[in-house]
Amino acid sequence: MVDHNLIKKISLSFFKGVHCNLKAEEIKKMTWENQDLFLKQTVKTTLFKKYPCHRDFCVRFFKMLIQYLEPEQEVHDDMYTFLCNIMKTSINDFCYRHYVVGNDFNNIITIKETKNMVLNGTTGLKTWEAALMLSDWALCHKETFSNKNVLELGSGVGFTGITIAKLCDITSMIMTDCHSDVLNTINNNIQVNLSDFCLKENIKPNMYTNGDKSIGVMLLDWNDTEELLLPYIPNIVIGADIVYDPSILQPLLNVLLMIHKINNNVDIYIASVIRNQDTFNEFLKDLGILNFELVTIKELLSDNSEDDKPKKKVIKKDINDDKPKRKIIKKQIKKEIQVNDDTDNDINLNREIQELEECNSSFSDAEMLSNFEKITPILAQKFISLINEGCTLPFIARYRKEAVDHLMPDRLQDIYESYQNVLQFKKKVKSVLETLRKSKKLTPEIEQSILKTKNLSELDLVYGPLKSHSVSLAERARNLGLETYAVRALNGEYIDLNSLCDGSEELSSVDKIETHIMHIVADIMYKDARVLQQMRTLKEETRFTLQSSRSKSSTKEKQESDNKKLDNRSDPETYKLYFDWKCPVAFVKCYQTLAVNRGEEEKILSVKVIIPDWFYNRLERFCQTLWRSNHWVNKGLGDAYNRLIKPWLSRQVRSELTNAAQKEAVKTFSTNLEKYLLTEPIKNRNIAGLDPGFKAGCKVGIIDNTGMKLEACNIYPNFHSNNNDPAANQLRNLLKKHRVELIGLGNGTACRETESWLKKHYISDEIPVIIVPEQGASIYSISKEAQKEHPNMDPNLISALSIARRVLDPLGELIKVEPKNLGVGLYQHDIPPKMLESVLDATVEKVVSLVGVDINTASQAMLRRISGLNESRAKKIISYRQDNGSFKTRAEILKVSGIGKITYQQCAGFLKVLGGSEPLDSTIVHPESYSVAKLFAKKIGVNIKDLTKPRFPEEVDRKVATIDHVSMSKDLNTDISTLELIVNAFKQKAYEDNMITFCRPVYSLSVQAPDQLKKGTSLTGVVRNVVPFGCFVDCGVGDNGLIHTSKMGNATLKLGDRVAVTVIATPKPKKLQLKLDNILD
Repeated sequence: MVDHNLIKKISLSFFKGVHCNLKAEEIKKMTWENQDLFLKQTVKTTLFKKYPCHRDFCVRFFKMLIQYLEPEQEVHDDMYTFLCNIMKTSINDFCYRHYVVGNDFNNIITIKETKNMVLNGTTGLKTWEAALMLSDWALCHKETFSNKNVLELGSGVGFTGITIAKLCDITSMIMTDCHSDVLNTINNNIQVNLSDFCLKENIKPNMYTNGDKSIGVMLLDWNDTEELLLPYIPNIVIGADIVYDPSILQPLLNVLLMIHKINNNVDIYIASVIRNQDTFNEFLKDLGILNFELVTIKELLSDNSEDDKPKKKVIKKDINDDKPKRKIIKKQIKKEIQVNDDTDNDINLNREIQELEECNSSFSDAEMLSNFEKITPILAQKFISLINEGCTLPFIARYRKEAVDHLMPDRLQDIYESYQNVLQFKKKVKSVLETLRKSKKLTPEIEQSILKTKNLSELDLVYGPLKSHSVSLAERARNLGLETYAVRALNGEYIDLNSLCDGSEELSSVDKIETHIMHIVADIMYKDARVLQQMRTLKEETRFTLQSSRSKSSTKEKQESDNKKLDNRSDPETYKLYFDWKCPVAFVKCYQTLAVNRGEEEKILSVKVIIPDWFYNRLERFCQTLWRSNHWVNKGLGDAYNRLIKPWLSRQVRSELTNAAQKEAVKTFSTNLEKYLLTEPIKNRNIAGLDPGFKAGCKVGIIDNTGMKLEACNIYPNFHSNNNDPAANQLRNLLKKHRVELIGLGNGTACRETESWLKKHYISDEIPVIIVPEQGASIYSISKEAQKEHPNMDPNLISALSIARRVLDPLGELIKVEPKNLGVGLYQHDIPPKMLESVLDATVEKVVSLVGVDINTASQAMLRRISGLNESRAKKIISYRQDNGSFKTRAEILKVSGIGKITYQQCAGFLKVLGGSEPLDSTIVHPESYSVAKLFAKKIGVNIKDLTKPRFPEEVDRKVATIDHVSMSKDLNTDISTLELIVNAFKQKAYEDNMITFCRPVYSLSVQAPDQLKKGTSLTGVVRNVVPFGCFVDCGVGDNGLIHTSKMGNATLKLGDRVAVTVIATPKPKKLQLKLDNILD
């Protein structure tokens, strides 16, 4: 069923240039039929095809819309087609914007303009806010323009003039500007919107006529107006955003005077956004000098207006003079204004839309990303473009290397995280500006300070004091009327404070007045953009120190009522190292930061940042160069420094340390996770998984060489029996029955006892035993996914099967477990959960994608981790496979419901089809490069059909040894990276994976329990976790032992290394501490 209201809502969002947030019930209504109607109302219209919107916005809008629809609906093919086509187009300086008047799709003003504030040396090539406001006001007062000759000054792209000419019953409209590019754009926009008007030939200026109506476009330079020749005598003059630069005020006034001489009854309407109050005041002052009668219309537009039209408050300024008065109507738009969408004739496009687009422009994003990550702006722009096109990091790392200067996957991940921070920061800036507007606290100065901040911390410095609903000290002083005196005093003018005393409580004494002025001065100084930049520079040069000490509360004796609370905290002795600790910030280790933070959170430690006096002294000298009064600079800066700047510096330093520490911890976690996931599989064997235990017995799970369950049961070993244990016979029979070739023994509770038991009964003499890390197996066994895979099975037995599969197919099994439960991290509980989850998910996706999977055998858990796929798409692939049998080619993936061209592009190279009709489908070569790969094979003289044969890699290796890759890539019309990828794919042996070898851990048989340990004991074990300060080794005695970096010698250990170690400190009362002897083969 067609929902016209919903489609109208989405279509309006598209034309307005804003993203549409759909609710769940709206998504359910977006059937194929409704999607088709939306396309017909927007991108399939003749108007849009002829005058397309900005490429980047279209890409973002349709990507977001498709993301909404894919989980619930079958996405219209034409949506994918449009998205692919628009992504192929190049980005131009100009685009078209469609302004819907009165929400009527039959009433659209289409304007060719740019998103850039300045282009070709002029600001006139974009539609500014005042033009929208003036047009809105004109449409609410059509009678004002009826049968009038209208002259527009500074027309820009012509939006206001064209809107009034098209929708008001005027006689003539003359649009003027001084820039040739602007005039050409106006002519273009007239032809687009007023196609029924005809251009008169051989007439200057350009005149377009339709019956009695005329529209003209003429050059008018305000600085060259010795003689003003106009085609018609104007009754009305309009101008939008023409009062913004002090240098043009006098030329503008000269033009207005000349127009007044032509018609002394002319009405002049000027709409302005007040960006600089001084400039605006100067203009008003000059108007008074020239004897203009001023009528100021202050727009107070509100979303809650009960009237159809915006409320107006008209203030008439009387001039007691006998001279004739010239009349000028000034439409003053303050920053708090919002457009009233209830107005019938309203343009229906408010300032938030433009701010959103300006805040999110790709150029600005690239500039910030370049600054954060120290990369070139061009590289930043390319990266952002790839992300906005829907490319995933694994896809970029493998198939778009040239575009990102061959950056490694880890580096790409860092840049991606910074880009997300940039977007978050810009979104926060927009939110802060909007909040301040609503609370009427936003001044032009504050707005400029906010827009010049470069990170969240700097934003907090400016915004922090304004957050409170209560009035700040500076605002309270301003409300007393002291701001003018404060500004004058700061600039060196003498102010008699006694004369300001008026007997009221707040102004009763000189001291109180001085304090109020000091608060205003402090507010002016710390919000000044120049001061903010200087603080930013000084912060980089200052040597801060981090200091911690034991908090007073942790030393007090707790009452019984507090015992529970104390039990939830760590033992204070854990932080003994930090009870009297001091370290220069530049040398603070990441793990020290996290430890200090945790100690402070548990109220065991008190932490502070020591800021040297050098910072204040340098900042004071700088401020004295900006303002003339050293006295007020000293007082104001002293107040601002103690109340605002110093606390901000401490927060900034602590925040930067914490962010760096969290980033390092996450990086450590992801590096270990990546290596763990790449554990070498032991294939083509029947394997038994043993999950050892005492009272609950030992759980046995047996799988075949494909991972399918053969049998699962419990046995109950008697660890104290020497012979004739029934459990041993039971296990031996099971192993024989299913021809088990390998045993995987979990390294948890009762592991060492079970290992000895297997040896005692000669079971491990017949079948090799591998110790398998079982972290996360028990959590997985009770998950919904495990119950779905093994319905109605005891979770303990599922855990045993999982251990067996970790030997057969580690990657396929480990990805079923939440990464944080695999036990390879550092301080994971001190890291924000979303941050940890995001990075670890990206790591899993990277590993799974770069290893690649066979699409015909991969599980849903594996498929969902492939680049470009998700849970829904993986489910649909499985469903298609069940209904249609195995995939024959990669191209067949496009037949799966919900997978379009973009998704296919992202996932195809990571999904292999073995034994299909296209040999390249079994390689890492992307389908987009098949033609290049086949031509390359032909050039070096190999048959692509032999690709899967054992000798093919050797043959290719021999033939490419003498090839010049640079010249060959030019011959093939491709880049070197693509050619190298093709060569590597041809040289890769069948079924060769990007795996690492994870050696079998060997425990010392003489030591099996912690109480057997003593200083000097020799042990063997395996590295389970690598962290910045060392690594943790599983020696089979309970908790893992720590080898500190100082005890490693010159060795570099990695996950999975087998090592020989010596005990240097026993586990009681602290952790087991080890010294590395050597790395075992």
